Amino acid sequence: MIGVKFNNKHSYDDFGLILSSKSLPLPKPKTESVTVPGSDGELDLSTALTDGEVKFNNRTLTFKFSLLTKSRTWEGIKSAVSNYLHGKKMNVILDTDKTFYYVGRCTVDPFSESKKGATLTIKVNAEPYKYDILDSTEEWEWDSFNFETSIIYNLNEISVTPNTEITIPSRRMKVVPVITTSAAMDVVFKGVTYGLSAGDNRILNIIFSEGENKLKFMGTGVVTIRFRGGSL
Repeated sequence: MIGVKFNNKHSYDDFGLILSSKSLPLPKPKTESVTVPGSDGELDLSTALTDGEVKFNNRTLTFKFSLLTKSRTWEGIKSAVSNYLHGKKMNVILDTDKTFYYVGRCTVDPFSESKKGATLTIKVNAEPYKYDILDSTEEWEWDSFNFETSIIYNLNEISVTPNTEITIPSRRMKVVPVITTSAAMDVVFKGVTYGLSAGDNRILNIIFSEGENKLKFMGTGVVTIRFRGGSL
């Protein structure tokens, strides 16, 4: 039965909830504008302090479930769901979108009961982006792979020699990768050279944007590039 997974428990498999509807709105952009006297329109300051990038508010995910079991079981199910979810921060995975997971705090609305059955609504105050199930170093799995939305990164333990260039795809959310090297070397990103020491390196000026990002390594060794993509 199609449903939703909250951390390690599934709405139908673990609670017997039947997903009847869902709402997954896009996050609202954080906008700021001012009226300038003597000029037409408004001055848009939405990206003035964010290097040209629009930021987003959280979004509310809403899942409405039906219970078709006997009425004497409803209170038990309500207690089980509320004790597991209510007020807790969870990873949320839709059976129809297993490539990604949402992160947010869950609330359980009061039951609605009738002679035909009962309904239960779970809301999630979720972060604006949904995240890749697997990070850039993990091997992809058929169970969650989607030919339309999944990205195969293959960025774990790459052998590099001087002038090795790696092209890395990234999603809408900007990310700063962790670059792990077996030996000290340099890396070039957007024409700027940065020194890398052996071990983990996180350089705040190396920011992957949506599309292709190129890293050129000047040295010899093994490199791992770790990050987790985010999509709207």
